Amino acid sequence: MTFDAAQFQEHENVSRETIERLELYLSLLEAWNPSAGMIAKSTFADIWFRHVLDSAQLLRHFPNEARTGVDLGSGGGFPGMVLAVMSAERRPELQFALIEANQRRCQFLRHVSICTGVSVEVVSGRVESCVPQEADVVTSRGLASLIKLVGLAERHLKTGGTCVFPKGASHEVEIEEAEHVWEFTIENEPSVTREESAVLVLSDIGRRAVAE
Repeated sequence: MTFDAAQFQEHENVSRETIERLELYLSLLEAWNPSAGMIAKSTFADIWFRHVLDSAQLLRHFPNEARTGVDLGSGGGFPGMVLAVMSAERRPELQFALIEANQRRCQFLRHVSICTGVSVEVVSGRVESCVPQEADVVTSRGLASLIKLVGLAERHLKTGGTCVFPKGASHEVEIEEAEHVWEFTIENEPSVTREESAVLVLSDIGRRAVAE
């Protein structure tokens, strides 16, 4: 049975207002997707589970003291826009910046922000070259392998900040690869959407010293 808005509302225990904002966001996504190419058309049939829930689960791993979040390579807003909508109800103190290089997708994200009344900053540019965001939490979904993602995140992360990354079945391999270059503390949390996937929570990030 398809996972729908009602099941999402029950699973995440959110208000009807949050569901209405998410429904509006998804309707805009469907309208803009043909011209902006944000997600595969085939995934709309299970969008509440595959994209919305998969994104929303990251919020529970944000530190209580976090006040700013930045999403790298936001695309159509997964996970950044979903997290911003969820936070409007649960964590209104959180402010989000969404970094995206594609101009059409940036237009879309700004339009969603206006239509839903959920404030986000849309940063137009490449993750590796735009102004460092100094965020408490960095998120990203499907942008790059962990070894590259940590390097991109380090640029935008405040000292002492946290990264929250959803990863697929190969996450253990990615962790091992990243540990050759980076030092970090990691919590490997189970994903609520896929048994073989995980949510990786990284802190204390630094580049590993090269032995001479």
